[in-house]
Amino acid sequence: MDKLEFKERYLDSIKKGTIDLEFIFLIIEEEIKKNNLEEYIRKITYYEETGNCLGTYDSESKTINIDPKLLNVQSYNMENHIVNNVQNIFSKLLNTIYHEIIHAKQEKMFHKYNSYYCKLHDFKNLDKEQLDELVIIHSLGITLRHSEKDYDNLHNLFPCEREANFLAAYKVTNLECEYDLYTKKEELEKLKYLTKILVADYKKNILGRIECPFEKLLNNKMNKEIVDFIVGNKLDNYQRFIYGLPIDREYFDEIISLKNFPKQLVLKQTRLEDLEKILTKKNK
Repeated sequence: MDKLEFKERYLDSIKKGTIDLEFIFLIIEEEIKKNNLEEYIRKITYYEETGNCLGTYDSESKTINIDPKLLNVQSYNMENHIVNNVQNIFSKLLNTIYHEIIHAKQEKMFHKYNSYYCKLHDFKNLDKEQLDELVIIHSLGITLRHSEKDYDNLHNLFPCEREANFLAAYKVTNLECEYDLYTKKEELEKLKYLTKILVADYKKNILGRIECPFEKLLNNKMNKEIVDFIVGNKLDNYQRFIYGLPIDREYFDEIISLKNFPKQLVLKQTRLEDLEKILTKKNK
């Protein structure tokens, strides 16, 4: 499915007010192929309600399940008191799909750790890219040091969920802006929303220190050496934001200012620019 066909089918679904299941499965299949996830996504279902969330990924059965309510535009509208907002529902559906696919990619990273990294005697010969990947894997893995109850209560603090929340929203927003589905004002609001996801649960205390989401997850079940390895990482600030890790105060202040949209940013921006470029530019 090329870019033009994707756009036509996407806009056609919005116009007709229906969800094209064949189109949805094509999106998932292409993401699976592009990311070599055939071993990690073996089944897609849409007939089991998923409770408070709109989708799930089961790492044991390698199954993505999409809540069937999302595929029924009329019933979803009635349940959520939405009037004729098919685009909103389609955005939620795509966001859910990409979110669960990111969880499958995380599972692939864990497999790489078990089959490669944990068999190394030391990490002296690893290059920066490999060390960065190792930091990310360890960050994602802190979920295993918490109970199910903790996971439910602290859900959006976990690096695995922060990554899936942000990157899924980022991808859907870029797609929809590319297809001219938003006005300039709406695009700027989307940028503001994406920035809000990044800074969620960061806080500057009265002493001016930046408290990060990762700190709230620390417990006595964690290996101190691994925690030190994660905290002392060399990831750039943009990546640290994604996973909720400690951040430089100066960088935090600059990114926070994006939420308030300084006048010069609004005037210069005619479309939603690539957020990663905006953020990494602040990091230089």
